Amino acid sequence: MNVPTTTQLKTMSIPELKELAHFLREQIISVVKINGGHLASNLGVVELTIALHYVFDTPYDKLIFDVGHQCYAHKLLTGRADNFIKLRMADGISGFPKQSESEFDTFDTGHAGTAISLASGLMRARNLNCENYNIISLVGDGSFRTGQTQEALNDLGTISGNHILLLNDNNMTISKSAGAISFNDELLKNLFNSLNINYVGSVDGHDLEALISCFTKIKNENKQFAIRILTEKGKGYKEAEECPDKFHAVARVSDGEISGDYAAAFGEKLTELAAEDSKIVAVSAAMTDSVGLRNFSNEFPYRMFDVGICEPHAISMAVGLANGGMKPYVSIYSSFLQRSFDQILNDICLTSQNVTIAVDHSGFVDGDGETHQGFYDISFLSLMPNMTIVAPRCTEELKRVLEWSVNFNAPLAIRYPKAIVKTCNSKCKLTRKFDNIENEDTIFGQWSEKSPEEDFIILTTGALCFSLAKEVKRIFAEKGINIAVQNALFVKPIDENYLLKLDGKSVITIEDNVEKGGFGSMVADFFEKKCLHTKHFSISIDNPVLKQGSLNELIEISGFTPNAIVRKIENFFNRE
Repeated sequence: MNVPTTTQLKTMSIPELKELAHFLREQIISVVKINGGHLASNLGVVELTIALHYVFDTPYDKLIFDVGHQCYAHKLLTGRADNFIKLRMADGISGFPKQSESEFDTFDTGHAGTAISLASGLMRARNLNCENYNIISLVGDGSFRTGQTQEALNDLGTISGNHILLLNDNNMTISKSAGAISFNDELLKNLFNSLNINYVGSVDGHDLEALISCFTKIKNENKQFAIRILTEKGKGYKEAEECPDKFHAVARVSDGEISGDYAAAFGEKLTELAAEDSKIVAVSAAMTDSVGLRNFSNEFPYRMFDVGICEPHAISMAVGLANGGMKPYVSIYSSFLQRSFDQILNDICLTSQNVTIAVDHSGFVDGDGETHQGFYDISFLSLMPNMTIVAPRCTEELKRVLEWSVNFNAPLAIRYPKAIVKTCNSKCKLTRKFDNIENEDTIFGQWSEKSPEEDFIILTTGALCFSLAKEVKRIFAEKGINIAVQNALFVKPIDENYLLKLDGKSVITIEDNVEKGGFGSMVADFFEKKCLHTKHFSISIDNPVLKQGSLNELIEISGFTPNAIVRKIENFFNRE
């Protein structure tokens, strides 16, 4: 079966549309099994997506996805079926709506909770321009619970003209929906009517006839409507229907040797520590399973707090836990943590609260594109007063850091990646241990007590960069050049005593973070402040707007392969 265009779609019968829905599901399942991606959420909106394109005149009518990862059927129906086999690949199409990819993608929407805010602005622009297109916001039930959505709803009710809000209710975010807000027609009718928005009621999201009938009736009304669409996450794929949380996102088949499951190591160790310390609690923002806390939640259900897609609230709530004598660990992806800048600064850092932030998915993140890269966390966290940042170089060091963190009693961020590419065969060995230390102050902020004998030193931070640096060292050794590699476990504070020992040497810093405000920037500032005679070269992310791709592809594109790093170093020092 060939995927029809949106124009051809409008001529099809209901039986033909049902056959198309089956075909689209087969396409999504087959490609996601190979490339990875968001499976269950896309399977749940196939009929809904078909009905929207059948009734509305896209791209003239504007369709906004929230969250954007529900767009796979939409992409298949809007001229991208031939390239769908390259979903989430560097030379293929994004797993999220992307304006540069198609006129059918109204906005680039990679994070949750933005659709109604975007729609509110678009409605005002449409009204000012005296235009009359429809605006449809497809909002997941998890996104609907976000703080930004609630703020936007308050504003939405003041705007005139057409807008259709579709609440995709599958009772799930990634895991089961969190919080006390439950959806039923009476509650939603009262809410929307109070906002001057007409509530239509509930529609079966897998009944094409019912969806088409409902949309057709309100399409040309110059009013605002809200409709609750009842869908089943994972629809049409038995395993995903039975375990929609497990099949929310599926990992791609690896094209390289991948190392480490840092989320699993974090969750395993925190659960172990929580068994020994009843004050330890865990906080997640709708990502309990994804950040490795499923077992923690099973073992300590009353000490696991999933607050939904509400990162700012998660941070401030954790401060309340700390103030009440608990030891909170908040685990949030790096790109989502950006939403909590204000709360981290004002609620945690200014008053030096005992909150540990596990910054998962730092650095390169495969598949999800520029909205999910973790390239900024060192920069914005390093600005914070009283904040300590550590970046373990392997899962074992991560576990040691967690042991040490239990009694740290100050703001702490532990930065680690989703996974890394293996670039050398040697297993990481710890240079220091965090147990059996009489005076913890003696190791705080320290990288090494030894002075490097070599004239060239690579300073790295974190798992990927340490692995790369070891391979760079090997390549230079084959050229007869000896280079020391020093892992900077503590990103902030930097080890000033160690840096003073580098006077007169050549120093290379490598980090999977943007240069401005990053690790290399802090090192360079120290050298300048102390007037040291060092030659410093910083290797960092100089193109943070990375398209989607596998981890290997992203590393290649960014010039982060060992050979590319060697060339950069040689070019720099040859110019000197």
